Amino acid sequence: MLQKPKCETFITFMVDSVNRFLTHRDPKIRQHMPEIFGTQEYFQVNGVDALRDLYQRQLLKAAEFVRYFEMIDARGRTVYFLFFATLRLTIVLVI
Repeated sequence: MLQKPKCETFITFMVDSVNRFLTHRDPKIRQHMPEIFGTQEYFQVNGVDALRDLYQRQLLKAAEFVRYFEMIDARGRTVYFLFFATLRLTIVLVI
């Protein structure tokens, strides 16, 4: 998607589910992890912050700008991250 000029994307990264599936007993579920991350490096990370950082690094290989927003539930637990990625960022100043 990010190969298209003027493309912007928002990605909902359900980090809690991904973290849970990394060690799932069923290899059919684990086999999708390289597709999510685009690397085998996910085996070496541990925890929500490390997964978020790895995902951001991978997105930066395809996008010039990547930002994330952390969505937290009422108990203060991270539910998911919303990633924004784009090739170019145009800033418009409104006066």
